[in-house]
Amino acid sequence: MIDPEIVAIFLEEATDILHNWEKECLTLEKNIDHPDFNGLFRCAHNIKGSAKSVGLESLGQFVHEVEDVINLLRNGEIKLIPKILEFLLDAQALLAKWVEELNKDVNYVPNTKSHSMKAVAIKDFAKKKTGEASQIISKDFGTIAVEVGIEQHQVEKAIKLQNRKIGEIMVDEGIISEKEKIEILEKQKIMQKKAGVQKTDESIRISANKIDRLIQLIGELSIQQSIITHAKKNKSLDSPACGNAISLASKINSEIQTNALSLRMLPIEGLFQRLERIIRDLARSLKKQVEIEIEGSNVELDKTIIEKVTDPLIHIVRNAIDHGVESTQERVKQQKNPTALVRIAAIQDATGVVLIIEDDGKGLDREKIKKKAIEEGLIKAEAHLSDKELNLLILEPGFSTADKITDLSGRGVGMDVVKRTLDSVGGSIDIFTEKFKGTTFSISLPTSLSIIDALVVMVKGQRYIIPLLELSEVLDLNSYNLERTSTGETMFNLRGKVVPVQKLADYFPHPGITGVLDEHDDPNSKNNDNFVRPALIIEMNQSKVAFEIDKIVSQQQVVVKPLNDKLSTLPGYCGGSIMADGEAGMIVTLRYLAQKYFEKYSNN
Repeated sequence: MIDPEIVAIFLEEATDILHNWEKECLTLEKNIDHPDFNGLFRCAHNIKGSAKSVGLESLGQFVHEVEDVINLLRNGEIKLIPKILEFLLDAQALLAKWVEELNKDVNYVPNTKSHSMKAVAIKDFAKKKTGEASQIISKDFGTIAVEVGIEQHQVEKAIKLQNRKIGEIMVDEGIISEKEKIEILEKQKIMQKKAGVQKTDESIRISANKIDRLIQLIGELSIQQSIITHAKKNKSLDSPACGNAISLASKINSEIQTNALSLRMLPIEGLFQRLERIIRDLARSLKKQVEIEIEGSNVELDKTIIEKVTDPLIHIVRNAIDHGVESTQERVKQQKNPTALVRIAAIQDATGVVLIIEDDGKGLDREKIKKKAIEEGLIKAEAHLSDKELNLLILEPGFSTADKITDLSGRGVGMDVVKRTLDSVGGSIDIFTEKFKGTTFSISLPTSLSIIDALVVMVKGQRYIIPLLELSEVLDLNSYNLERTSTGETMFNLRGKVVPVQKLADYFPHPGITGVLDEHDDPNSKNNDNFVRPALIIEMNQSKVAFEIDKIVSQQQVVVKPLNDKLSTLPGYCGGSIMADGEAGMIVTLRYLAQKYFEKYSNN
C-alpha cells in the first residue's frame, strides 16, 4: 500500500534531483569531449532507490534502465553522442512529467516502452560502433519490435490499440460488460480521491543558519519585551533602561523582518536553467546554431516573483530564437558568426534585480513596427516617436509584425501579457535594439513583494501608498515656473527637460473631481505661493511625468496585502496595506499610470 504522505516527500526530493539531472546533461553537452558522468549517475541512482523505497516500482524500474545506459557511458563502453544525450534529456523530461502527474494521482504510470526499448538497444549495441548505436536509438518502437522478433501484424494491432482506454479494450474482448466498466470507473474515482496525494503546502529549502539566527533574534526580542513589561509594571517607562529596550526591540524587529523575507529568497539558477533548456531544444528544432551564456545565476529573488515572471521570460526567449536569431545560412551571408549568441544575466542593483535577455540576431525592424502600428491605429502617421517608444510598441495587445503564423509565434499574443505580468509585480521592461546587430530586453524587478519602502500620500482626502522604488524624485511645484500649453496641459522645465504635470486625483474615481485645475492650482494665479504643491516624478524610457498630490503624510515600510478578485481588476492598484493607525490604504503603481499617460500622449 502506497503511503501518500511518504510519496509527497519523495516527489519533493525527486523534483530537486531531476533539476540536477537536467543541469548535468546540459553541462555534458558543453563538455562532450571531456565528459564526467558521475553527477548524472548519482541523480539516477538516488531517484531509483527512493522511488522503490516508497513503492513506486514502475518509476524505479524505468530509472534503473536509464541508469544502466549512464553506467555504460561512465565505464567507457559507449561514447556520448548527440543521440544518446537526447535520450538522457528525454528521459529527464518524461520523469519530470511523471512526478508532476503523481502529485495529482499516486497511481499514475506513463507509457515508457519507447524509452525502455531505446535503452535496451543502446545496451545491446554497447560493444559495437557508436554509429550503429546512433542509428538504432533513432528508430521508432515498432521498427525495433519487428527487428527483435515480434510479428508485424502484432505490432500493427498494438498501434491501433495504443490510444484506447483499457476499459474499452476489456469490453470489446468480452472480459467485462459496459455496466461493469462504468461501475469500475466510479470506484476508481473514489479510490483516487482517497489515495491520491493530497495537495501539500508549498515548501522551500532553507539554510539551517537562517533558522538559527531567526530563533536567536526572537529570543532577544523576548528579553527586551520582558524589560518593557517590567518597566510598565513599576511605572518607569521613562527610565533609561526602558528607552534602551524599546530602541533595541525596534532594531531587532527590523532584523527579524529582513531575515524572514530572506527565507522566501531563491537563487535564480533554476529559472535560468529552464530557459537554457528551452533555448537549446527550440534551436535544435529550428536547426539553428545557438551558444548560450549565463551570468548571475546566484542572484536571489522572492519565490513568488520567480514563479510569476517565468512564463514571460520563456515567451521572450522563444521569440528571440524564432524571430531574432537568423538561420545559419543567413548569418554566413551577413558575415556573422554562424553560431548565434544568447546571453541571459541577472544583476543586483540598489533598487532590486535587473534581468537581461540579449541576442546578436537581426534586431527589431523599426520601420516595419511603425508601419504596422499605423495600420492598427496605435499611432498616427504624422506621430514622431523616439526609437525607444517604437521598440515598446511590440508590447501592445495583439501587435505582431510576423509575416506568417507558426506554432511558436505570429499570433500577436504574448508580449502584452509579458508587460502586464511585470506591472503586477512592480517590474518594468526596456527594449534596446540595433538592426542586424541584435536585441536586448532589460527587466527590472523588486527583490520582494512582502514588505516595501513606501511614501504615504493624501489625494482628495484619500490615502494612497506609493512604492519608493518607482519614484525618480519628489519636489515642490512652487519652486518651478509652470506654463500652460495651448492644449491646456501644464508643463515645467526640470534640468533642461520638459516635464508634464498630471493630477493624481484625475486617475481615480473621487466624487466631485472634474479633472480641471482649481483656481488656487492655476499656474497663472497669484494666490499659489502660500502652500506646498508636492509632486512625484516618474521616469520611463528617459521621459518624465509629474503626478501632483495634496500632501505627503509619511515615509514608512508597509506590509503588502493582496487585493480581492474585484479590486485586483482595477487599473493602477497593485495591493493594499494597514497603516500604523489601523486604517487601510491602497498601493498604487505610478509606473502603470505613467505608461498610460505616455501612450495617450504618443497617440495624440
